[in-house]
Amino acid sequence: MPLMLRILMGSLTWCCLWAISVFAQTTASTLRPCCEVTNLGLQKIALKQYKRSGQYDRDIKTVVDQAKSYLALEAGRKGRLAIVLDIDETALSNWPRIEADDFGFFSAGDCKLKSDGTVQAPCGWDKWIGLKQDRPIVPTRELYDQARKQGLKVFFITNRNESQRAVTAKNLNTVGYEGFSDEDLIMTPDKLGGGRNPRLIACFKSQAPTACFKTEMRGEIVDRGYTIILNMGDQDSDLSGGYAERTFKLPNPFYYVP
Repeated sequence: MPLMLRILMGSLTWCCLWAISVFAQTTASTLRPCCEVTNLGLQKIALKQYKRSGQYDRDIKTVVDQAKSYLALEAGRKGRLAIVLDIDETALSNWPRIEADDFGFFSAGDCKLKSDGTVQAPCGWDKWIGLKQDRPIVPTRELYDQARKQGLKVFFITNRNESQRAVTAKNLNTVGYEGFSDEDLIMTPDKLGGGRNPRLIACFKSQAPTACFKTEMRGEIVDRGYTIILNMGDQDSDLSGGYAERTFKLPNPFYYVP
């Protein structure tokens, strides 16, 4: 089942369960609208219009401008200071693949570009990353540059796998995220164990593995003596769990990562 369908159906199920739980306090007529089936076609049209109209980009800029203003207030602050950035739909945009696959998600499968440079559907996620075609989210790149000019350490924490490190680093560098070291790019391990933090191993057995993993990685950064003054991502799972003084949530109605 495509990811967007799972998200929308999950939301519908939650809505209906909530309605049932308060049945004794309401009437059947007030429950009915909540449990009506969502028209996925109209939802997808609205999402594409949101992106194509430029409103999505404007909404991102609004949030990043707030982050940039906050960062400017911290200029001159002493100590080992850092910011943390997510990658997908935060530093880099996967919109060509998202649109080509009609909001679905699958890891396996080939991914090719048409002669005009657009993505040929279907496009598997792993092959897409290998193409190194992600475009920069420009306001985030500006925030990255600002942080480095202020002498801050910038870490990327991503749900991408360790095996995708080389192509991810190349893509980031190609679109202007320059100057980060290998240790600044923190990726999900392909295999667990081998002396890894047992709490991290437990993360991938939990119901919210991404949130748990990213929390643990921020904790390790803090253990190394850094103060994370800003953490920015497009998912709640990028931001929950603490270890950052301020968080900034970018809009992403296209998919959900727990």
